[in-house]
Amino acid sequence: MLSQISVALRCDGKYVNLTVTDDGAGLSPNQSEAAFNRFSQLEHSGGSGLGLSIVSAVAERHGGMIEINQVERGASITLELPIVL
Repeated sequence: MLSQISVALRCDGKYVNLTVTDDGAGLSPNQSEAAFNRFSQLEHSGGSGLGLSIVSAVAERHGGMIEINQVERGASITLELPIVL
């Protein structure tokens, strides 16, 4: 059961990293292909299976990336975008 969500923002001068972590059912890096495909769901839910695929497409369009981080419990996803001045 999901009970906590945390959001962290980090900047290293060239990139901004936004990491969202939760303590829910979990998501691991080896599920990336399925998680980022359109209309794909790792388990049945009320969603459309578009959320992470849209985030991935927007990140790539702006020269960034999204990745699933390895965590012991829950899920952790980082969106990395370049800083454009």
